[in-house]
Amino acid sequence: MKRLKFCLLSLVALCCSFALLSCSSEEEGKANVDYSAPAQVTDLKAEPIAGGVVLSWKKSLSANFMYAKVEYTDTKGADQYVLISAERADSTNGLMTTTVRGFAKEQPVKFSIYACSVKGSHGDPAVIESTPQAPNFIKVLDKVKVTAAPGGAHVAYTNDYDEDVTIKLVYSSKNDASKRDSATLMAAPKSSGSSYVRFDHGGDILSGDCQVAVSTLDVAGNESDPIMVDLQGVQTISQIDKAGWSVPGYNANSSDGTIGYSSQEAVGEGKTNGRVACLFDNNLSTFYHSRWKGDGGALPQWFIIDLGKDYPFVQIELFARQDGNGWKGQKGHQIFVCSDKDAIDKSDPTSWNWKDCGEHSFDPSNKKGQIIDLSTYRVTGRYIKVYIGEKFRGNGAYAFLSEMNVFTIK
Repeated sequence: MKRLKFCLLSLVALCCSFALLSCSSEEEGKANVDYSAPAQVTDLKAEPIAGGVVLSWKKSLSANFMYAKVEYTDTKGADQYVLISAERADSTNGLMTTTVRGFAKEQPVKFSIYACSVKGSHGDPAVIESTPQAPNFIKVLDKVKVTAAPGGAHVAYTNDYDEDVTIKLVYSSKNDASKRDSATLMAAPKSSGSSYVRFDHGGDILSGDCQVAVSTLDVAGNESDPIMVDLQGVQTISQIDKAGWSVPGYNANSSDGTIGYSSQEAVGEGKTNGRVACLFDNNLSTFYHSRWKGDGGALPQWFIIDLGKDYPFVQIELFARQDGNGWKGQKGHQIFVCSDKDAIDKSDPTSWNWKDCGEHSFDPSNKKGQIIDLSTYRVTGRYIKVYIGEKFRGNGAYAFLSEMNVFTIK
């Protein structure tokens, strides 16, 4: 028993010794950390750029300097800050830099740079004031041109700068101001182009005399003052009734191609899905799918829709597959149109005089209708052929779409 008590007392003493040693080491470690405010940064400079300011300074010479904190007030009046680690300082001269963007106005901005320790302790900041130059997104507005198109407008733009710019259109009917809506499109860096914007408002499409407020925005959401554009006589368009549509050589019970399509999936997608006819059943939950059970379903794929008679086309609207697999779909289509008189031998579409209406990009992850503008092609036709080449391969090996609408001049 005495021997057991002696062992227990020895164990307790040993544990206490370790505890004291640990506490002593911890206190010693704490004592070596300097939490005081470092000395100020020096040689602070500011260089205005379009929509921003480039700041530079020499890092604090204090050994406990861990990071610099840059404080300023943005265009919207909100206080902002940026943290820059001391490790980003140039190893030869101690120079630190940062670029602050997102200013929409040419007004002076005060920047305060604090030298901070590991716990954020700091003294008075080094302060400098600078006026950003006119932002690039406002300059892009000068190169936006809006012209009337059937059921909407063509928007031409040029973005000469290395930043994304959003073009915003707020359109309204001049005869009824309550008919008002908006749309946006992206002008990528160093790009130019033209996009069609349809004047959708609820279930209607505006026409007649319209007014458009055009503005541009940067990535921070700053918006330019709008310019007003009056559009005279926007043509009325309407969706073609699908009741008379069909597919040449259609066979709902087979996945094999016919004269009207390269393939469809009539087995693996249930009683309805997968078939070409799903493209015009007015049901977004169904979809066409190229064949995947067996051979013949990989790209390229194509299908032909017979509208029943000739129409003057202005646009085609395609909807991506709406379920969780839609993102795997193709990223573009090539459109061909053929009139009734140019389809002489109805049993052989390869002999028809097809008009090539160009290649058009497509976003399979976008569930909304995506418009292919055909108004500039000035085509009249009965048959539409959609070709999905290998170049349009998406994240999957097959082609699929949910629905197809076609619009004509009313």
